[in-house]
Amino acid sequence: MKLKRLAAICIAVVMTVGMIPSLALADETENTQEETTVAETTEVKAKETAKPEPKETEKPSETEAAEPSESESAETKETEVTEAEKAEPAETVPSESEDKAEKKIPDQSAKTKKQSSVSGRFGNGLKWEYDDDSKILHITKVSGTGAMPDYTNGYNTPWKDYQKSITKAYVHNGITSLGEYAFYECEKLESIYLPDNLKTIGTNAFRRCYQLRSISIPDTVTKIGYNAFNECNTLKSVEIPNSVKIIDDYLFYNCQNLESVTLPQGTISIGGFAFNLCPKLKSINIPDSVTYIGWSAFSYCTSLTDITIPGGVVEIGASVFAGCTGLKNVTIEHGITNIEFGAFEDCTSLETIKIPASVTFLEEGAFKGCTNLKNVSITEELYKKSKKAFEDCTALTEQGVSFIVLANNPMTLKGKTAKVKYKKLKKKNQTLNVSKVITFKPKGQGKLVYKKSSGNKKITINSKTGTVTVKKKLKKGTYKVKVKVMAMGSDTVKTSGWKTVTFKIKVK
Repeated sequence: MKLKRLAAICIAVVMTVGMIPSLALADETENTQEETTVAETTEVKAKETAKPEPKETEKPSETEAAEPSESESAETKETEVTEAEKAEPAETVPSESEDKAEKKIPDQSAKTKKQSSVSGRFGNGLKWEYDDDSKILHITKVSGTGAMPDYTNGYNTPWKDYQKSITKAYVHNGITSLGEYAFYECEKLESIYLPDNLKTIGTNAFRRCYQLRSISIPDTVTKIGYNAFNECNTLKSVEIPNSVKIIDDYLFYNCQNLESVTLPQGTISIGGFAFNLCPKLKSINIPDSVTYIGWSAFSYCTSLTDITIPGGVVEIGASVFAGCTGLKNVTIEHGITNIEFGAFEDCTSLETIKIPASVTFLEEGAFKGCTNLKNVSITEELYKKSKKAFEDCTALTEQGVSFIVLANNPMTLKGKTAKVKYKKLKKKNQTLNVSKVITFKPKGQGKLVYKKSSGNKKITINSKTGTVTVKKKLKKGTYKVKVKVMAMGSDTVKTSGWKTVTFKIKVK
């Protein structure tokens, strides 16, 4: 019995000693698990729940005791959060599908577009927008009349910071006018779109747009301000619409590559220096409707070879064709009365000129320096008093001057009384043929021209046809109108000179 008891005690001791490492390991694992749970509760409480403690009956193998499992290793790593990671949330990596969806939203491109585009409101209900990538300027109407404001120079426009970069411009429908200096010194502007309802182009609007190649001016435009295309050196051709009656001063001054310009019938005047220094201008039509050509309008157009000046112009101003060294053929139509100083000065290719009998004043130096001028047809009276007009015409001799023999051009006038009904005049203007107000006995030879001297402003007379217009709402009564009339004669018939006549308009 004692031996059996002793053996049992020994076995118990041996078993107890063998279990000590396992119990220690289990206790250690239990402590580690408790620490992990505390850390997780404190730092990632909302993220994960604590792992349950292992039961005492479960005994990990030696391998498990030596190396933690993959799940335990990952779990331990998650719990080891540094201070920096606490301050900044961890970056998540999107899945492939999420990545594709994200690329469809052009967040970055939208930012880039926004940064390259600038815009703003200006004037009365207008908006502008410039895109720096495309170099395009848009001007649109938001509200208001559509009239663009005028600017005092090119450096106070809303797009002044971009004027040196703009290559294209679109002026959208609804804009009725381009303000003064609107595109001044837009040096890289190559083309511009103008809307159909545009009415005016302001002074200096495109001045010094050196790269402007072409422009289409809408038929609705009635006024183009002076200097509008001054120094547009790349511009080659321009067609002026019928609605424009006045070619203003310096309009195409110094357009170095301008080759052709179409002026419409109905043009009344061509301003001073309008085409001055356009060395490639080869031809230009001057309509019969033109009555005035300003000082130096075509001077130094060295490629111009032929020109016809209609009789309605009356006066060829100072230096109009001065320095046109290529000008060979000049037709001065009957009706012109004055040729001013230097009108054809230094036209060195000009060989023949016929000065019509209607010309009564030829100023000194009118043909100065025309070194190849050999033949002149002129009235003897005019030549004798105007020899200095041909100063330095070294090829001209007495044999080259032929005199026009002229006959007289008598003309008598008698005024009439024309009646107009007040009822009709209340609704619209009334027109009367010249024969209703003037009797001619005899009628002079050549074109007749008319000038109103005095009378009610609501009664007008056409300078070429003599047609009288009585404007509506003229009150009842009798009105006297004084008019001057001249028969221009012909190459062999003198001008009649101005004759004065008074007629009456009776409104009842």
